[in-house]
Amino acid sequence: MTEIATSAALGLSGDAAVAALMRAYAVEHPARYVSAPSDPLHDPALVQPATRFVEVFLAVLRGYDLEGLAAVHATQCLRVLVYGFAALESGGSFGMAEDPADTYEELIQMYLAHLHRR
Repeated sequence: MTEIATSAALGLSGDAAVAALMRAYAVEHPARYVSAPSDPLHDPALVQPATRFVEVFLAVLRGYDLEGLAAVHATQCLRVLVYGFAALESGGSFGMAEDPADTYEELIQMYLAHLHRR
């Protein structure tokens, strides 16, 4: 997962990097993201790879001058958005005729607007 995140954001910054990270999981690999352990930072066998994964997101968010708790909260909000969409998408829960990818793009734009207001 860290390789996917790194590849998605590589060479990008700001809004483009955040959007690429969000798309890499919820759109391109929803089932993989949802199947990941929910709390890997408290599993001794997973803490190292989980930390590297989170560091990719924290690095991207540094472009918004987020540090400390603000960066942690922004990362957790990002995770909630991506996980929620990925869980619904991989579970086939979008039964309406409208394309869920369009809904997700709106969600990405909402999150980016939030980052700019901080």
